[in-house]
Amino acid sequence: MSADAIINPEHPFDYLDGFLPLARSGAAWLESVAREDKDGIYWEYEPETHEPGGHSLFSGDGGVALTFLQLWQHTKEQHYLDVALSQARSLANRWSHGTLTPELPHTGLAGLEKISGGEWSYYIGAGGPAYVLLEVGRNAQDQTLIDAGFDILDAIVRHGRHTDGIYWSNQSGILFDGGIGVLLAWADTVFGTAKYTDVIDEAARHILDQAVKHDSGLSWRGLALDPTHPDAEWPGFEFGTAGVGYLLTRAYQITGKQTYLDAALEGERYLQAISVPVGDGALVPYTTLRNDVFYLGNCHGPAGTSRLAQILFDVTGDQVHADWRDSLYRGLKATGAPHTHSAGYWNTDTLCCGSAAITHFGVNLWTATKDDKYLAFALDSARHLAGNAFLEGEHAVWKEAFVRVDPTYVSARTSYLAGNAGIVAILLEAERAKNHLAPTLRLPEDPYPPVWH
Repeated sequence: MSADAIINPEHPFDYLDGFLPLARSGAAWLESVAREDKDGIYWEYEPETHEPGGHSLFSGDGGVALTFLQLWQHTKEQHYLDVALSQARSLANRWSHGTLTPELPHTGLAGLEKISGGEWSYYIGAGGPAYVLLEVGRNAQDQTLIDAGFDILDAIVRHGRHTDGIYWSNQSGILFDGGIGVLLAWADTVFGTAKYTDVIDEAARHILDQAVKHDSGLSWRGLALDPTHPDAEWPGFEFGTAGVGYLLTRAYQITGKQTYLDAALEGERYLQAISVPVGDGALVPYTTLRNDVFYLGNCHGPAGTSRLAQILFDVTGDQVHADWRDSLYRGLKATGAPHTHSAGYWNTDTLCCGSAAITHFGVNLWTATKDDKYLAFALDSARHLAGNAFLEGEHAVWKEAFVRVDPTYVSARTSYLAGNAGIVAILLEAERAKNHLAPTLRLPEDPYPPVWH
């Protein structure tokens, strides 16, 4: 759907609640900027500047197929599945030809792509395309894609380094080694195998050995982003303790080893201890270096941290974890988000850091509780996201300042976690929620119902 067809002159603001037309138009923009080479279809990082992108889930094009898969799941229109299959097959071709590139250097990535072993990770390495191949393959019943996905997973396992367990980058967060463990656990769960149980156990054991002990629990330092403060922590989901706790809980589910669950509980206890009261809730600071900056998205904010609380609630049945999850929501809401921006919630709409992550959080809470207050919050957040669409071109597109410390750097990116593909997917989630339907797809690191099946 073209952008100018979205606005009805007689009811010019109705489009703000019309999430499906916006999602279709955003998908049309993605199709309009797609490119093709000998291996198949691909997307640049920033089509307007023709900046190349890798094939990672984070800032590469690896997850664009997921958006079209979700559109097909909702609409049953074959065209969307065809696009998803086209990209999945191109990822398989690139893997077989040795041209499947991981994360490439981009403004705002802080050199993450330079970390040795990261090329095998879930968010910025080969793990993301492996997941996409498996997810698209199983939905489309395409065994060739499934085989290619498992081939990548097996290669990831082979490239692990064995010292007191197994590791790849020696970075414990979901962004790196923790995410590999979560991805392998998802594959074993969804496909009904147990081929990676030992690897998950070894990876969890290695990460557990890196724990920092506090009177208030356990933490994991994750990335050393500031060499002048080697003891600093980024405790959120992608880099630090929240994501590690999630991995350890999944390791407990796979292996049955109580030590992993105990450590995850100690990680949650630490996060609660460092959290700061906000309104009638609480938030975990972006970094232990500062108690005054609070991200609100998936990466370092409550949208991500709540996933640890949710999975612990699912596993233990203890209401205290759901109570903490709800406290994180109240802390976010007390900031005024999504309508009020703050130091940790700047002009970004992405599924990583921005309005899409906040919308997704609302949808997640609604699916977990069926409480209409969460549905109302999710739809209000989606309306805010819809209002940020740029509609002066042929298709709807989201242009925003992805890099927090550089507000002048505004661009439209294609990726799933850090670009338009993820925004379109979350608008589709909002459309389904509006009609009291749950999301059609859950990423491996997302424990909210409906859980992977």
